[in-house]
Amino acid sequence: MSEESVIELQSEVAFTSNEEAKNQDVYVLVADVLSKVREELDDHREAINENTNEITLNHEFLNELSGRMDKLSERLDELTLLVKCGQQTKDQEWKITPLTSREKEVFHSLYVLGEDRNNAVTYKELSKQLKTSESSVAAFVASFVAKGIPVVKKYSGGRAYVGLDPAFKLAQAKSNIVGINTLLTYWQNP
Repeated sequence: MSEESVIELQSEVAFTSNEEAKNQDVYVLVADVLSKVREELDDHREAINENTNEITLNHEFLNELSGRMDKLSERLDELTLLVKCGQQTKDQEWKITPLTSREKEVFHSLYVLGEDRNNAVTYKELSKQLKTSESSVAAFVASFVAKGIPVVKKYSGGRAYVGLDPAFKLAQAKSNIVGINTLLTYWQNP
């Protein structure tokens, strides 16, 4: 081998070892960057898990609070009825302010649907029956309470159910307190 070949071979070996050293440096640099990226991703994952736990706890708290609000609203409705109507007894006369014709229609639907649904009707069911909005039905129910009709309101599963006081319903069936012209049994479905 000639001296030139040996020098060329040495320069190739030197170049190769320089390349290997550079590759090794790049490998170390890439490994370091990937390690830092992994640390950041782990930090983000931990933050997401903490936020998810916090959201879950807030959701549970809000559900509990909603249940308490429903109970409070139910008690408030009972107190309103007690104040407006007084404690009605079977021997006592019902003092009802006369209803408009539309209020009589809503009352009739509440009476009839209550018979079919164990005296628990949602505003949605009433609005569907009357072909009106739920807010209108809610306004009519509030009007009934203001006029002295004892409406029973219950909450279950976040929904409001309304019906008529059973004693009042019986008195209505016997003596037509509200003043509906046609007997209620005429309108009931066979």
